[in-house]
Amino acid sequence: MTGWSSARPDTRNALTVHGGPTELLRYVYRPDTPELESPRPYLHPLRTRSGRR
Repeated sequence: MTGWSSARPDTRNALTVHGGPTELLRYVYRPDTPELESPRPYLHPLRTRSGRR
């Protein structure tokens, strides 16, 4: 697949995947919010390569 530019840690608790200039997703594996609020780990935002959510 062409256009993939990177998949790298952006902090000590998340990984960001870019497809060209577009951020496709952020995978948060160590959230800084209480675990009672939502399931962990999670993907957010999740976008298409055109940038749509």
